[in-house]
Amino acid sequence: MPTQIIGVPKDGHSGYVPSDLADESAASSGITVSFLKPSDWGSSGVNIWAWTGVKNDLFESWPGVAMTERTDGWYFYTFEESITEVNVIFSKAGDPQSVNISGITSNTCYEFDGMTELGFTVKSVPCPITTSLKAPIATQNLIAYPSPATDFISIKKLTGSTNALTIFSLDGKVMKMVNNYSENKKAIKS
Repeated sequence: MPTQIIGVPKDGHSGYVPSDLADESAASSGITVSFLKPSDWGSSGVNIWAWTGVKNDLFESWPGVAMTERTDGWYFYTFEESITEVNVIFSKAGDPQSVNISGITSNTCYEFDGMTELGFTVKSVPCPITTSLKAPIATQNLIAYPSPATDFISIKKLTGSTNALTIFSLDGKVMKMVNNYSENKKAIKS
């Protein structure tokens, strides 16, 4: 399946290079939630607040974290594999916000459904097939090979220093995350 390799340098900007990784056995099985941003939100992004159980907040402060934008108006967030049930709130930097969306146990896509006194409601919809992520703020000069890969991927011509490397499938699923990335060759199987 086509993937994108995201390198995050110390300045926080990211770069990517498309690659094909045929082995999906290394794919994360973390829950991915997606939200179609309402058109009247303008250039604002979408934030997600999440918790598990009664009061186990997953993020440090409201309104949570920014979701990753795709080119088609959809935003997504993939939770760690250890999270098997999650509750979320979508928002435009905190206001407006959705009502609590509870008990999510699998990949689910939502879109705006209407307003209430407690916030906007959402409805679950079929997830679209997305072929790309929004272009990063700054592109690094990365070359990734072989393509397709089954055991490892080599990355050459890294510009600057890279703190983390995340490999995504084009549907937003995290296939592999590597913190403190410094080598030019990385195994893609867990």
